Amino acid sequence: MNKKEQQIIDMMKALDISREEAEELVAFDNEEFELEEVNKMTEKAKKADKGTKRGRPAGTKMAGVTTQTRKKKENPTKARIIEQLFKAIQELDGVENAENPNKEKTILFELDGNTFEIDLKQKRKPKA
Repeated sequence: MNKKEQQIIDMMKALDISREEAEELVAFDNEEFELEEVNKMTEKAKKADKGTKRGRPAGTKMAGVTTQTRKKKENPTKARIIEQLFKAIQELDGVENAENPNKEKTILFELDGNTFEIDLKQKRKPKA
């Protein structure tokens, strides 16, 4: 008696079902036959997957989706602080190569052979 036949007999006894039903269960468990509904659902899932991130090759974009670059919100307070700090740093003795690459955030300069960077960050207001 082979393994498949033993499974059929065990199922008939355990589940109190006919031999045909037990054979169907064993075949389904061992994936020996395919159901039409399962195949339809699998195909439908594959088609739906093509428009999602999971179904695309790496580095490709979804069809019909455009990206927008976000315009940075201007902060006049930070700009004023950086402007005043930049003026003060330029007036220090020995300051070289002072530059302000980002008008609201960064000041770069050299002093006594060392390079310095000042990065201004504004903290959020605490939640009430």
